[in-house]
Formats: sequence, C-alpha cells, structure tokens
Amino acid sequence: MAEVEDNSFANGQIGLAAAAFNRLGVEVGFENLVVSEAIGG
Repeated sequence: MAEVEDNSFANGQIGLAAAAFNRLGVEVGFENLVVSEAIGG
C-alpha cells in the first residue's frame, strides 16, 4: 500500500469499501487509480 499527497486541490474526500460474503478478509489493490470530478447533469 502507498499514500500519496497532491496539493493541486484545496480539499476533498474519497472513500472505498469492499466486502466478500463467502470469504473472510478482503484485499483490494489498484495499480492505476484515477480520481476525477463528477459531472452532474
């Protein structure tokens, strides 16, 4: 796991949840995670 800080944005939040109903413990990894602004319509 890694932690990255980018001062391009003044503030914001991101969350991630994962679950498996038939197994104990879940591990989630991303190699190229991209977070973009949501565009409402």
